[in-house]
Amino acid sequence: HVVTPVFTGATYHILLGETVSAGGLTAAKDGVEINYGTSGLTYGASDTLVYEITTPAAAAGANLGTYRPEADADLSGKVTCNGIEVGTFTHTVHVHTPVFTPKDVYIIKGMAVKTAGVTSLDAMYTVEKPAGLTVSDERWNAYIADLSASLKSPAVTFNGDYAPTADTALTIEVKKGGVVLTGAVEKDGHKPTVYVVEPQFAPRSIQVFYGESIEEACGTENGVTTSNTGKTALKDYITASLKTVTTGGKTVPESEMTALRAQLSAAGAVTYSLDNAAELADYRGSAVTADGFGSFRPYGTSHTGDSSLTVKVKARIGTVEVGTVNLPVSVEKGTITLSKSVTVPTGMGQYDPQQTFLFKIVRTDVSGAQETFYEVLNPVSVSGAVTASKTISGLKEGTYTITEVSSWSWRYSDATSKTCTLGCDNAQGHSAKKTDTAAFANSKLSDRWLGDSALAVNRFGETQSGADRTVSAPVGEGVLGAPEN
Repeated sequence: HVVTPVFTGATYHILLGETVSAGGLTAAKDGVEINYGTSGLTYGASDTLVYEITTPAAAAGANLGTYRPEADADLSGKVTCNGIEVGTFTHTVHVHTPVFTPKDVYIIKGMAVKTAGVTSLDAMYTVEKPAGLTVSDERWNAYIADLSASLKSPAVTFNGDYAPTADTALTIEVKKGGVVLTGAVEKDGHKPTVYVVEPQFAPRSIQVFYGESIEEACGTENGVTTSNTGKTALKDYITASLKTVTTGGKTVPESEMTALRAQLSAAGAVTYSLDNAAELADYRGSAVTADGFGSFRPYGTSHTGDSSLTVKVKARIGTVEVGTVNLPVSVEKGTITLSKSVTVPTGMGQYDPQQTFLFKIVRTDVSGAQETFYEVLNPVSVSGAVTASKTISGLKEGTYTITEVSSWSWRYSDATSKTCTLGCDNAQGHSAKKTDTAAFANSKLSDRWLGDSALAVNRFGETQSGADRTVSAPVGEGVLGAPEN
């Protein structure tokens, strides 16, 4: 009686991309069981059984060690004994696909993905063991270490310096040993995405007094007195913040916003450059730089009538232009009201309506430089009061010392010099002063038009020594009402 035994193959489990040997199938005979059907009947020690995979061809023969099925597969084989085929068997290999989950990152426009901790594609997804498969940590770690990812779309080189300027979804293909595990990492139709958040910029309104530099100026913001002391660069006059949605309109989680705000506020994160430097140089007469903005005096000799200008600024992060800012600058020109009142004591005659009063005005700026100009007042008598007033406008910041020129109006008492201050009180950090007054009061001291040096007394009816003529006139008649000597 010849008994034909039954050969039964085994079941193996592997991860997609692994060879069957990873699951324990290293040789065709592995796991094959023999059922002889008759108790006590076995092949003897001298019988040579040879096991061979016949299909699929990719696993046949010596190919078994490198065979990587991409789906569940049956491996059929035959068994020979002493050259005679004695049976067949089938191994079943179950292929399990790992679970890929896309990751999203948020960056500021102009910054690279490395600011979000991403330097390679594998940081844009996570991979987990498939459910229902028991895999040792050692095997799993070796598996994921051998995965390779490539970017199929967009057509760019992806590394830590990748810096898209708009929200970008990534098509990432992952392979293991040449086997495609996934042609596109995604979940529920969502792919790994780099979300781009745009910065926004708010300018400060700058007010300066005519003659002041930007840094010397002071004013109020939201009702609080401010000083520009130490604010020398454009960045000191612009506030950068972030929109709360990405370029595609996705709301940014607050946890991400916290990290992005810290990145935006870091020193040097945003650089500012002047976009109308040539125009500004025409105001100042020399080059204006972003870092030297504080020393810019907006109203030079060729722009004395200007009341405002716009400083145009470009904001960049890295080499990417991320915004434009218009800094409004307005000029405050000061005024001083100069007034004069005159009293005429009893016995001093009448006030001469033709009398004018000359005032010397010396302006001193914060550096100590001075300039001088003059003003004239011509008081008139109205209802018994002799007064005059004039408002001097278009004045620069500084300290103004106003002195009446007494030699011009010597018949009237001298007035004390007056001091007026315009601008930041000549000291940075004070609130701006726009107007001031200087009031002068004089009293008439003499009713004569000429002084003693111009006074001569003639005696009539007498011959004076050195005179070559005799004039007959009543004794006591003088000249210009002057008393006789």
